[in-house]
Amino acid sequence: MFQEACSASRCALPRLGAVALAAVLACGIAGTPARAAVVRGLFRVELAAGRAPPADPGPLFVQAARVVLRRLGLRLGVENKTPAVSAILGDPRHWIAEYGYTERGGSGAFRIWVRFDARNLMRTLLAGGIAVWGRERPRVLCALVVPTSSGRRLLGAGSLASLNRSFEREARRRGLPVLLPVDDLADLQLLAPGVLETTSLAALVPTLKRRYPFDALLVGRLDNLGSGSWRGRFRLWSAGGARARWTSGPQTTRRAVLHHLVRRLASVFALREALLPGDAARPVVIRVDGLKHLSAVVSVGRLLGRILGVRRLALVEIRGRGVAVWRFETRIRPARLERILLLTNRLVPRPSTPGVVAGRAEPMRFRYRS
Repeated sequence: MFQEACSASRCALPRLGAVALAAVLACGIAGTPARAAVVRGLFRVELAAGRAPPADPGPLFVQAARVVLRRLGLRLGVENKTPAVSAILGDPRHWIAEYGYTERGGSGAFRIWVRFDARNLMRTLLAGGIAVWGRERPRVLCALVVPTSSGRRLLGAGSLASLNRSFEREARRRGLPVLLPVDDLADLQLLAPGVLETTSLAALVPTLKRRYPFDALLVGRLDNLGSGSWRGRFRLWSAGGARARWTSGPQTTRRAVLHHLVRRLASVFALREALLPGDAARPVVIRVDGLKHLSAVVSVGRLLGRILGVRRLALVEIRGRGVAVWRFETRIRPARLERILLLTNRLVPRPSTPGVVAGRAEPMRFRYRS
């Protein structure tokens, strides 16, 4: 039997009464991400399965596991030598929650979908000493100039529909949230090739922020080197002021340059934002006020339970005037934890407290925004 996915949260609740307890356990998570994306579907993979479901889906399970591990930021040429990854790729069944087959419109072509147990997989990787890129990922606005037979165009333009789809599909495969310009009159002025090539990223960001909800800005161009060879030049700005600049190696097509770009971006952010296995788990206490109804308590509990780096989550107290307190352990560093909570668009830090997480579990204080 495959292991079923863990529940969204397992909270040790105080005595709320049978009706309240049932409500807390039955209600789902509320809340949506603010700007940066909480990526859904990282642990679900769909692959071609041939003209009929195979008698032994084992090789397809291995292929699906490799896709998921790459989405989590692993470089399989290195990490696959570790016991944890070797065990996962050796027999992925122990980390699969469910799978099934679909047939595309009576065509006789079958596809297999595989959903991995997110918590079990993450726990195995972190326990094996492997840094993992979590669900909360920066949304990247890509302003890329592409040469065409009719002149230079922004990626995202209607005339580049096939190239746009290929780029976005590769980004989804890698779990990288990307935005392409809408290619309207305002974009033609703001993101004209001459403007992109002569304007600093710091100057572009404030104006573009008024149009697009992004956390990182990628500006670049593709160049035709002749003889069937293409190259890309790129500049990257990300929240906090971090910058990078690089030139890709020659590729045979524009599509190959863009796919290489997606892999490079995913690697950059995976290294920067990974959950680090070497960090000792810290006790954390979070105090939230403004919880006017029991449904709000449920919402916050489920929200905390969905953060992959959180374990031993417990609702330890509900006070008068809409205040509740949770305790848990995590390896997530304090600044990143606060950023993850802000992304939910439900918790607002109390300005009177710095939100410090210390060994003695000093409370982080938030106000619930309904």
